[in-house]
Amino acid sequence: MSFNYSKFKKNMIRIIGVFAICLSFILISSVSKAEGITASESLNISSQNKGANPINAYGIGDDGLMYHYDGEGNGTLVTNLNVFVGNVGYSVDATSHPTKLNGFQTVDNAKYYFNNGAVQYANSKRIISGYGYSFDSNGKATTIKASSLVKIGNLYYGFASNGQVLKGGPHRLANGYYYYFYSTGGRVNTNPLKGAQKIGGYTYVFNAKGNGMYKSTFVKATNGRYYFLRSNGRAYTNLFYYVKSKKEYRYFGPNGDMYVGLKKIGNYYYYFNNSGYMYRKGSGTIGKNYYYFKTGALKNGAGRMYRNTWVKFKSGYRYYQNNGKAIKGLYKNAKGVYYYFSSKGYRYNNLIIDIKGNLYKFGKTGRGVKYALTNKKWIEVDISKQTIYLRKGSKAYKTWLCSTGRYGNDTPYGIFKIGIKSALSTYVGDGYTTPNVAWSSFFIGTSYAIHGCYWHSNWGHRMSHGCINLPNSKAKYVYQNWGSIGTMIWIHA
Repeated sequence: MSFNYSKFKKNMIRIIGVFAICLSFILISSVSKAEGITASESLNISSQNKGANPINAYGIGDDGLMYHYDGEGNGTLVTNLNVFVGNVGYSVDATSHPTKLNGFQTVDNAKYYFNNGAVQYANSKRIISGYGYSFDSNGKATTIKASSLVKIGNLYYGFASNGQVLKGGPHRLANGYYYYFYSTGGRVNTNPLKGAQKIGGYTYVFNAKGNGMYKSTFVKATNGRYYFLRSNGRAYTNLFYYVKSKKEYRYFGPNGDMYVGLKKIGNYYYYFNNSGYMYRKGSGTIGKNYYYFKTGALKNGAGRMYRNTWVKFKSGYRYYQNNGKAIKGLYKNAKGVYYYFSSKGYRYNNLIIDIKGNLYKFGKTGRGVKYALTNKKWIEVDISKQTIYLRKGSKAYKTWLCSTGRYGNDTPYGIFKIGIKSALSTYVGDGYTTPNVAWSSFFIGTSYAIHGCYWHSNWGHRMSHGCINLPNSKAKYVYQNWGSIGTMIWIHA
């Protein structure tokens, strides 16, 4: 079989031609199609893709450049434009090189928010960089300019006219109500501010509906307290305020509320009546207690409550203790000295008194001595009643009529102790001698005694030369059962 060279050559030429045609078609196809984008893909976000032809689309070619493909799959380079490929946004420069969009960007005159190129938010409301935005189903953003609170997540927000998130406060929204927001914006409920509110270290006062804030006025808040407000609505605090019409002072505390009652300011106590006016007129009563407040001008300490000090009055002395109250009744100071005060707080002087079964003797300056007689036997003689009491503690076990010294021969007053006892004695005095006096319990030497008497029976009347007369049987009882050596005797009118 012979080789036909000319026929072989013709066949090879045909094969090479077909191969060349195929290779040309492949190269043309690679330029006309975008990487990952087919002619059937489309976007309905960009206005360029919202025409009658739904297959128009943007895509990135094998060369890494941005193309726009028509319905025939033919690609045209894109320059200086923001476009979408799927849900990813790109910024295309003058050389058709794409860069993924980040943050807020404008695409086809609409504002979107991108995170690493992708549209981040849709069908939601968001706070971004201190501003509020509402995103539709395509992710298109509009600034929130609400007249009332808007709920975003778990919080409610207020916005300024430019969409900026309101923080702190108080802020009045277009709906007329006042609100306070966290330092980062937002609040947990929709309740407007009402009454007195502490905001950012300042006190403000709002009306009961929450649609009015008080300024430059003196007002009673819903909590029943009064406040004095500046022109910016903030309450005056830690302030003595002089009311010219009353010529008196009021005080507004650290929370702005007007003080009423007894209050401590700094190191001193003051008293303010129900109208808030400070008391500075010396002695005064609060409830059933007596106090004393310094008089004069505020700069000289007017209104300060006296504490731990004596004050002299026409009716006597009062002592104002640490809490400012004038002492009533029995008082023992830190040095162990006793004093006794009346129900009006005045100090007793030159007094001997039984207080709960104990005797107290108070001198001319009121200083007292206590004779502890609780559960001990002692004797009381009341000259005004011509009565003798045999006591144990405060309880009287025996109460008898007696006879004390006649006028001019008065029985001495005071506290004494039985020092000598005699079962039978003879009494000798100025112009008299009385033998066989039984059961004598002497309490001042041998001059004065409680003793038996056989020469009269006029009990309850002054009859003696100064001693305390009893029937012999009763004097014997004292002698044997009550009047031991050292037993206390208190004689008074």
